Amino acid sequence: MTPRHLIKFDEDLMLARELYDDVKGQPPFLRLARMKQLAVQTGGEWDLPHDTPGVYEPIICSFKLAGVHVFAKDPRDLPDEWLNATQDVLNPTDEAAS
Repeated sequence: MTPRHLIKFDEDLMLARELYDDVKGQPPFLRLARMKQLAVQTGGEWDLPHDTPGVYEPIICSFKLAGVHVFAKDPRDLPDEWLNATQDVLNPTDEAAS
């Protein structure tokens, strides 16, 4: 019998792959908005400035989607950061695994 934590890990990897393909398939200017939609649908989290300037402006922005958490000073950088980090999770190198 497969241990429960390994089953959960496999499910997380499958979700990460699915969301990675979805976000990567979007035009770059739509990726952050799509990530927000996916986060709402899948239980992700974000800490981004409010749409109205001056209401809420965090020093560091963050986004967590499919268990992959990334940070950036500029929220426009978050999609690329998330795609890169997710790609590292999905395709670890031998060097990173050792």
